[in-house]
Amino acid sequence: VSDEQPPSRKMPLDGFESPKAFTFQYYLTITPATWREVGGSVSDGYQFRAASFVTNELIGPAVFFRMDIDPIRVTYYTEEVRWSKFLVSICAVVGGCIAITSVLAQFIETAEAFAGDRD
Repeated sequence: VSDEQPPSRKMPLDGFESPKAFTFQYYLTITPATWREVGGSVSDGYQFRAASFVTNELIGPAVFFRMDIDPIRVTYYTEEVRWSKFLVSICAVVGGCIAITSVLAQFIETAEAFAGDRD
């Protein structure tokens, strides 16, 4: 079995010339995490985030691996919101709108009365 490609087939990196001083940087961030299910079960684990960069720096060809471990644990949980809490929140929004409207109406009436007294 031959590893050579047919001459008619063009490869993706054909003709690519890399600079003499590529610097590869790989970043890995590890975050402790806890998942709490509705039934009460708890699962501990980790989340990983990775990134990589390729730069043409003057330090020469190099590879850097950087790993960070977050000191803060992330906790995911699900919460059921009761209808009574939802209705109380809606009433609070409606009451706040009514209060703001009445304050603005009173301000406009006072401004009109003040403007009328000046004439």
